[in-house]
This record gives sequence, structure tokens and C-alpha cells, in this order.
Amino acid sequence: MAPGEVEHSLKAAEIVALVEEDLRQVEQEIRAESEAPVEAITAIGRHLHSGGGKRLRPLLLLLSSRLMGGGGARAIHLAAVIELIHSATLVHDDVIDGAHTRRGRPSPNVKWGNHTSVLAGDWLAEGAHLNVVGSNFLSKAEVDHATLRRAAGECRLGFTTHRPVEGTERLRTVLRDLAPQCFTTHRPVEGTERHYTVTL
Repeated sequence: MAPGEVEHSLKAAEIVALVEEDLRQVEQEIRAESEAPVEAITAIGRHLHSGGGKRLRPLLLLLSSRLMGGGGARAIHLAAVIELIHSATLVHDDVIDGAHTRRGRPSPNVKWGNHTSVLAGDWLAEGAHLNVVGSNFLSKAEVDHATLRRAAGECRLGFTTHRPVEGTERLRTVLRDLAPQCFTTHRPVEGTERHYTVTL
């Protein structure tokens, strides 16, 4: 550490406090965006939302946005959208894994069955994807491409559920496909020629 510098590390609660009001608004948006024309889908969305969670993805997006001089309503909206995408993947994961609980409560597939849960997960995911495209953050082609990659990664992972992934390169391929590549994009920093990379 250079002379005159003061080392200061923030505790988790202090970090969350930096965007606490934004996170409250994210929660409101998640609830609003979970409303569906089908009662069962809305019920599953509310079940997932009320189950809580770390909200790590919205937190990181909001902090990153503040760091780059952004923030505001658009960042709050995108933070809610990425949490909805995450929730949709959890619904599908529970069906695939045959899970019985999620965050200490019955998982959606136990309460509503596999068929309804898969369709609810599809609705939540597609609604979130439309929001990403509608906000001009990513193009439809970018979202579609990454969704295909993730599906391929899930299939590869499923083929290796009961046996180890052989070879480092094969493991890297699986992890690359499972990573949220569809929500990685490059955006300019206003007033400069620099760009930054955002991965949701």
C-alpha cells in the first residue's frame, strides 16, 4: 500500500446499504413482472419471489452501474429482469433434478407438478428476455444465441450427471455454455473511447 493510502474494506451489510433503496424497487418490479395471464404462473412467480434469496445478481448489476456513472430506473429494471431469468432457470433445474425443496420450502414442481412448472419457467424466462430486448440492452439475436448455448450446456451436463466430465477442455466447454453468455455485452463509457463489459 502506498504511503498516505488508507485501507478500508466494506462489510456485506455496508455494500448492500449502498443500493438499498434501489434493491427495494427491484423487489417491487420483480413482483409486478411476475404477474401473468394464467393464475398458476402468477402463483409460481410469487412463490419464488416470497422465498427470498441473496439477490446477488441484482446487487452486482446495481453496484456496477453506479461505478460506471449510471444507475436509475433502467438499472433497476434490468436488475429485476436478471433475477427473473435466474428464477426461471431454478424452476427448470428443480424439475430436471427432481428436487423437493427450494430455499427451505416445497419447490414449484412439488406444489404444481412438472408440467405446469416447466411452462411457468418458460413464461418467466421469455418475459424477461422480451424485457432485455425491449430495453435495447441486447438484440433478440444475442438473446436467442445465448439461450441455445445454455440449453446445449445443460444437455452436456445432463449426459455427465452420474459420471465425471472427462478432459479439461470438455469441462471448459460445459462451463462456457452454462455461463450466462447471452447477457454479456460491451457498452461504451460516455465521454470516453473506452468500453466496459457487462455480464448479467
